Amino acid sequence: MSHLMNMKATVNIGPSSSEVRILPVPQPKENEVLIRVKACGVCMSDLEPWLHPFAPSIPPNNEQYVRMGHEPAGIVEAVGKNVSKFKVGDRVASMVAPSYGQFVCAPENITVLVPDEVPFEYAIAEPAACLIAGLERIPLEMGETVALVGCGFMGLGVLQLLRARGAGKIVAIDVNEEALQNALRFGADEAYQPQDIPEPYLCLEWDQQWSHGFSKVFEVTGKQKGIDLAIQLCQAHAYLAAYGYHQDAPRTIDFQMLGWKAINLINTHERRPEAMRHGMEAALEMIKRGQLKMSELITHQFKLNELDLAFQTMISKPKGYIKGVILPEK
Repeated sequence: MSHLMNMKATVNIGPSSSEVRILPVPQPKENEVLIRVKACGVCMSDLEPWLHPFAPSIPPNNEQYVRMGHEPAGIVEAVGKNVSKFKVGDRVASMVAPSYGQFVCAPENITVLVPDEVPFEYAIAEPAACLIAGLERIPLEMGETVALVGCGFMGLGVLQLLRARGAGKIVAIDVNEEALQNALRFGADEAYQPQDIPEPYLCLEWDQQWSHGFSKVFEVTGKQKGIDLAIQLCQAHAYLAAYGYHQDAPRTIDFQMLGWKAINLINTHERRPEAMRHGMEAALEMIKRGQLKMSELITHQFKLNELDLAFQTMISKPKGYIKGVILPEK
């Protein structure tokens, strides 16, 4: 058990509005570790809860708030009585909420050790674990040509993993020119805005199903136009890996095209703890070896009281932005 009583934590108190409050330090249960959070990634999946923290509930009273954050890395402060894999002082990463604060409790079975060589701000293993767990469900052949739709943080992570898996030509697509330049920098062979995609890359007619398009397409946009384009890029019997986190509204899927192409639509989101734990361990090893260049993907750092600024920056994407992290002790 921890001797600490209180901590600073960020809470959402209204739409697009947060503040730092003093809250009790959580106490680890018998199979949990208490982590002193050194860094927590700012994730796009938290955007809607930040924009609309109480939807669809009634307006909150002054004592209600929402807490977020699920990509923590830090140091074990205390352990529950049944914990056997970790000890106080261990450097760890996990996938648990709410982590926008100085401390968080995490189950032992979804917590992993962080190599000494990896700084905490680059050790946020949860997002990379999502990418690895999803990619392991796609039968990718060595040297195969693939299409990548979306070149933000997650897309650039997929790109590096595809290269590590032995993909051949990687064709990157994004609406943002800087994102396309990033894709080329991280290993893409070709990069296009949607309006500039070469005609043979789009499979739109029955008689094109084998001559046009790609056998593997990775959608990492979370947008309606992104999933629409990804379907158009698929050839017959292609695998479409849907990485995008589609949260702002329901999506319409063109099942007519999905059907006549016999597309294998794979939802890459992973919910099995053992798969995510393996993904985090693999990600941290790749980060340590420089195969996954997290130090180049994490471009912005924010203090605990700058969560609103962190989300505003993620939305506006100023020049040079790829992903931000909250550093509670900064």
